This record gives sequence, structure tokens and C-alpha cells, in this order.
Amino acid sequence: MLRLVSQGKRDMKKRTRTRSVGLIVAAFMLIPLPAAFAEHEPLDEPVISAPQPSDPALEAVVYNMIFPIQGGATYTNNFGDCRGGPGCPRTHEGIDILQPKMTPVLAVASGTVGWMHNTQGGNCCAFELNHDDGWESWYIHLNNDTPGTDDGQGWGFAPGVEPGASITAGQLIGWVGDSGNAEGAPPHLHFELHRPGGAVTNPYDSLNAATVLQAPLGTGNPRGCDFDNDGYDDLAIGTPGEDISSNTKVDAGAVTVLYGTSSGLTATGVQYFTQSTAGVDSGAKDNEEFGYATACGDVNNDGFDDLVVGVPGEAIGGDADAGAVNLIFGSQNGLAASGSNFWHQDRSGVGSQAEVGDRFGESLAVGDFDNDGFADVAVGVPGEKIVGQADAGMVTVLYGSSAGFDGTSLALHENATGISGSSEAGDSFGTGLAAGDFDNDNFDDLAIGIHGEDSSVTDDSGAIVVVYGTGSGLSTANEQRFTQNFSGIEGDREDGEMFGFALTSGDFDGDNNMDLAIGVPGDRVGSTVAGGVNVMYGSGSGLTASGDQLFQQGVGGVLGNSDAGDLFGYAVTFGDFDGDGNHDIGIGIPGEQVSGAAQAGSVAVIYGSASGLTAEGDDVWSQDTFGIKGAAQTNDMFGQRLASGDFAASGVSDLVVGVPLEDIGADTDAGSAQVIVGRPGGGLDDVGDQHWDQNDPGVPGGAEPGDNFGHIAAAVA
Repeated sequence: MLRLVSQGKRDMKKRTRTRSVGLIVAAFMLIPLPAAFAEHEPLDEPVISAPQPSDPALEAVVYNMIFPIQGGATYTNNFGDCRGGPGCPRTHEGIDILQPKMTPVLAVASGTVGWMHNTQGGNCCAFELNHDDGWESWYIHLNNDTPGTDDGQGWGFAPGVEPGASITAGQLIGWVGDSGNAEGAPPHLHFELHRPGGAVTNPYDSLNAATVLQAPLGTGNPRGCDFDNDGYDDLAIGTPGEDISSNTKVDAGAVTVLYGTSSGLTATGVQYFTQSTAGVDSGAKDNEEFGYATACGDVNNDGFDDLVVGVPGEAIGGDADAGAVNLIFGSQNGLAASGSNFWHQDRSGVGSQAEVGDRFGESLAVGDFDNDGFADVAVGVPGEKIVGQADAGMVTVLYGSSAGFDGTSLALHENATGISGSSEAGDSFGTGLAAGDFDNDNFDDLAIGIHGEDSSVTDDSGAIVVVYGTGSGLSTANEQRFTQNFSGIEGDREDGEMFGFALTSGDFDGDNNMDLAIGVPGDRVGSTVAGGVNVMYGSGSGLTASGDQLFQQGVGGVLGNSDAGDLFGYAVTFGDFDGDGNHDIGIGIPGEQVSGAAQAGSVAVIYGSASGLTAEGDDVWSQDTFGIKGAAQTNDMFGQRLASGDFAASGVSDLVVGVPLEDIGADTDAGSAQVIVGRPGGGLDDVGDQHWDQNDPGVPGGAEPGDNFGHIAAAVA
């Protein structure tokens, strides 16, 4: 995610500087790297470098670069200070930048890794970056401890930082520490700047003028929810079964929000919302399921992502399960509920009528369908009765404005003008939703799943329709309809396959056209009902069946076996888990048997490339995987919900697995959420895995039976 940069003013008279800045929106074009100057200099560690003369006449040169520590820091001009004891045997030929351990260190320019000191012990951890323009930067005292300890056993280098590796300006390269001869000093980065030819120069003025980033630029393409716009993605977790008001409001529901930091998600500053929270409209009541669905996007275009909360059990005018949505605005201090932002089908401007069982808000997708800068929200209403057909389903599109939703809407269903097909009982039009710009015209488009759609010879085989964005919003003029019977779509249309049950968009081949992954959890592999995922690719004219892929376990190199009831494709999400710029896909397999535990569940991850998704190097994760917290248990259904976010601002997505049926202690179906960390160049990694539930310190509510904590928020694509 790229964010706007702001550069502090130079002050040549000051010797102490505090650097801080706003958000990044545009990237490498901001960093033209000037060509050459020259000389060399010593380090804090004489083992690495011996003193060499510097030329004072060259010290005032300002090198155009990125600040080497994320978010800026306080530092003094201690270049040239005496080091090494009495008599000043050597001078300090860098600047010490004080920041806590594990603060991200960024590449000041693009280049190639030269020498490295990566042996644990006295000389760890430091390296040289040879810039593409001939300059050099040296990074010394990177962390040599396991995070949170002083054990000397960890590493200060980001994955992929090794001799000869290509590094991009602004990329995460390591973390501040106290290694080498700095164990007795406060944690800091010793930073040196060398001219072409090796001569050292005082970097003080260059640091003063440097562009400060609030998050690494990286090479990845992560997307997530950033409610306070601090560069770290945040996570909203719905708990639709939460009992509130001293348990007098049964299944009223709640949403917990965890905020991102340089070390990932934290319960510090956690927020907890219910419909009884001040500013959240309606007032909590029994069985409302606030938090059943969650999504995010900047609806009021103020630079902060907002949270949309689906409340499908909301009673409207006495109609049970009619449904509603709440909109909670982001701000510099996180989410803050305000205004009249409770929406349902009896509210003016929504354009339909609330009825029993509509379940307005059961599914959500966010996109900017008219490209006006305000995010719009598609609200699934899968229980809507259309022309007398129960549960035929519909989608209501609410358009964003500076005040929230602007009071205009669009109703989409199979009896609407321009939508192919016809509304039938049990179609559940709108259970699956995904927004994305499939034709790369800068207007987001909307894919709608109809998993209960019948054909003339099949029941519940499923279908999807796609409507395209325009300057006036979504239009049905060029609507597309796809099934597994469509020419070019892999697979056969059979009973109970539920094509379109789950949807996600992502740019899996990096061509800037968003692509669509379609969950088919009842798909047959041979005669076994195990599930599959179809992937359709975007083009200048929209989604195309050409090049469609069908992924199934045990087929075409995909790990695992296709067994009855696996539900491969029950949930799908996208993210850039390896930071290569191509989106990858996470696939929920909640029915998978793991270590003998029925329906314990797992998640498959298939990685994108310049030629699209490929099974080569795919992963399968479960709570039986080494390093993943918790244990695979019967009926956990790990992978029932999926999302992603860049919670440590590493430029790489982390995978979030919602496990709303996990037992926490003796509390059945209390629920949890698992965060599996993405790594540049390596994909998902069990190191740093986080497991969250309501019994964790700082997490409100307390785990209780049937809470279903784990309905996680999806980001705008």
C-alpha cells in the first residue's frame, strides 16, 4: 500500500533533529538518486573498519534519500566525535539514530547488498548497501536478539537480505538493535553514508532532508484496513454470538479492533464496539448478530478507513432478521462512531422494504464503483423475497459521501433490468460478493455469487454475475454471467456444487487488471464432493473465461488430498504474502480432517506470478502445523473465515484465519483468530504467528460458549 510522503524542512543551525511525517501515497518517483561524490570512514566497530580520513569540505552535501528508520527518530550530529578511549584514537564517522529495538530499518536507496556481518556474537549485525548510483550506506547495530529478549540468538536482517541481493529504496532491511560493541548503550542504528570510491561523508544534513516513511515501500502489494492511517493495518474481528449488558442481550454481537504496530497486532489500544456503544446507532437487542459480517474502506474519503458492520439479525419494525448495517468512521485516534449511520431497508434512500428473514448485511463488499474517491458498499440481502420467491436474494449498493452514505442506492437482483436469469426460491443471490477493477478502467466492478442457482438439470450448482462500474456507479449494461457450464470455465456443473459461494478479487498476475477467485465448496473431484476454486482473469474488456484455472487438492500439484466434505473453497481471500507484487490466494478448507480430528480445518495458499497463480510452492496450514498456535480439534473448522493485512507495515500481507467455532478451554465455539505472518521472498512463515481469543490479556469480553469470535474484516480490493 503506497502512501503520501511529507518532507520536513532543513534547519542547518540545529544540531538535534526529530523527524516525523505523514503517510505514503506515491513511491519511487519521489526518490531520484543523484550521482556520485567520494570517500570512506570508520565504524563504531573497529573490527569492521579502520579509520580513514574524511574531507570536511564535502560534509555539507545533501544526498537525496529515504530516512533509514521507519517513522523518523531523534538524533544528534555526533559525526567526528572521539571514540576508543583517551587520546581520541579514532573518530565517530556516522550518526547514531536512537530508537527502540525492533524499530524497522529501511533502505535509503536502491542497490545491492555488499559485505555482511551476520555471525551471532560480538560482530553481529551489520551490512553495506551498494547504491545503484555508486554511493554506499552502512547499517550497524541491527538487532541480534530474539524479539523481546536479550539472548543474542535472533537476527537483525529482514528475510531476503543477503550478499548480492537486490534491494529497493524504502524496503524493510532489518530492525534496530544493540549488537556489536553497543550492548552498553541505548538501542540505536549507527548509520554511515559513503561517496562513490568509499569516502565517508557526514550524513547529518542528508538525514535532515530525507524523506521519512511511515511504512516500508517494499515491492509487495498488500491491502488491508488502516483505521488510524498510521501505516500499520488493523484488524476488526466480529463476535456475532456475544452476549452483552451483563449477558442480558443474548447474541447481540460485538466487534473487537486490534491495531497494528512495528511488531504486528497488539491489544494495546484495543477497541470494543456493540450497538450499545455511544455513537453506534440502534441499541443492542437479542439475536441481532452485530459483527456477523465486517468490511472496510474509506467511505467519507478523509484518508482513514471506515468500518462497515453487518447486523443481519436486526429486527426492523418488528420484522425479525430483517437486517441492517452500521458505519463507524476511522480517525487519527482509531475508529469513532458518530452521525446517523445506521442503515436498513426501511430507511429513506435504501430503496426497498425490510421484511422478516431478509438478512440485510449478511455479506459485504467495498469498492469505489463511480471513482469519485468515496468508497461504496455492496450489501448482500440473501433472504430477500423477489416476486414471491423466498430467499431469492438481492444486493443493495450504498454510495459514499463526505457524511457517510449519501442516501442513494441501487438494487440488484435477477429480476432487475439488465441482470440475466430470473429470481427463484433459494437462489441466495448476494451471499458471495467481491469488488475489484476487472477491466482496469479505474471504476471498481462487482461480482455477485448466486450459490443456490439451479439449472434445468441441476440443483444448487451456482452461478455468478458481474456488473461494471461507470462514472454514475454500477451499471448492468455490460453484465456478465458465468457458471461451470460456460465455455472455457473449468469443471462440470453438478448438483450442490455452490459455484460462487465465496468470492475474492486480486491481481494474481500483476497486470493491473483485478482477477476473480470463485469458491466452489461442493465441487466434485472425480466422484468425491471435496470442493474447488475457479480463477478467472481480468482484461481490458473485463473478466474472461480464457485461461480459467480450477484448483483442487491433490490435482495439478496442489498439496493435500480431496476428501468428501473438505469444503475446499468455502472461504477465499487475497494478499501479497511473499511481497513479489503479485497477489496470492488463501483458500479455506474448514471441513478438512487433520490428525484424525474431523472438520478441524486447514487453509491452502497458492502464490501468484507474472503468469498467474501456480501450485508450485503452495502451502497448507492448520493448527497441527509446526509453529502455529493452538491444536487441531474436531469441529474447529479452521479456515471458515479469511482475511489479510499488513499489520507490521513490512510491505507484505499477513494471512488472518478466522476460527469462530474453536473451543477456548471449556467454552465451546467461543472462537479465535490466527495471524500467519508473511515474509518478503519467502511467503507465509510460522515465526511470529499470533493467536487471538477473548481470554487473551487486553482483549475485551471474555471467551464464552457460542461467541463465535473470528468473523474477520475484509479490505477493499
